[in-house]
Amino acid sequence: MRRPRRLPPLRRAPARAGSKLAVKILTRLVLLGVGFALLLVLLFRLDLSAVAASLRHVGWLGFILVVIGGLFLTAFLASGLYPLLGDKASPSLALAVRQLRDSAGDILPFTQICG
Repeated sequence: MRRPRRLPPLRRAPARAGSKLAVKILTRLVLLGVGFALLLVLLFRLDLSAVAASLRHVGWLGFILVVIGGLFLTAFLASGLYPLLGDKASPSLALAVRQLRDSAGDILPFTQICG
């Protein structure tokens, strides 16, 4: 009669993996909070009534269409960057890099001149 084979003991993941995940989640939440706080500062520095009037003028559908159009434009522009990166980057990374480049160009006036 055969004896049942013993299974190896279960190995627990090291405690560091859980702490790294917690730090990663906390970092994302902090960055989300900072981004939201910057949005509020920007809205209050601008005339909030002008923002509301613009939104009333185009409506939520118009606002969503403008945002989607901007995302499509960024995706098309990133598609030209993706072949240059080759196997080193994913399409989502190329999209993020393009968005970062456009955002930096918007806030740094000299990048419009130098490229």
